[in-house]
Amino acid sequence: MPPLVIAFAVAAFVLAGNDALLTDLRESISASVPPGLLDTLNEVIIEAIESRAGVGILGLLGALYSGLGWMSNLREALAAQWEQPHEADSFARSPLIAVVVCSATRNVAKRTTKLD
Repeated sequence: MPPLVIAFAVAAFVLAGNDALLTDLRESISASVPPGLLDTLNEVIIEAIESRAGVGILGLLGALYSGLGWMSNLREALAAQWEQPHEADSFARSPLIAVVVCSATRNVAKRTTKLD
């Protein structure tokens, strides 16, 4: 769900900065929907463009929350697979560990796939 929310926010940012594209979108919608629904959809488009920053932030926070949950579940699964004791981390420590692990993995991947 968060990627979809982020995609809507990105689309709203693009539409806000490109009047020609917004006009094309409105014309396409007007050709596809019944006349009574057109005004409602235009209002929805305007409101989506106006609230694009809030929607984007909400999507990013949702992605962060689900990513941290995914990392926590992965750590628990690996600990169980390797029969290692797993201690419950504090609320602040768990996200910090997830960020460090993701950064280290990214750095290793960049260095091993670098084509010099």
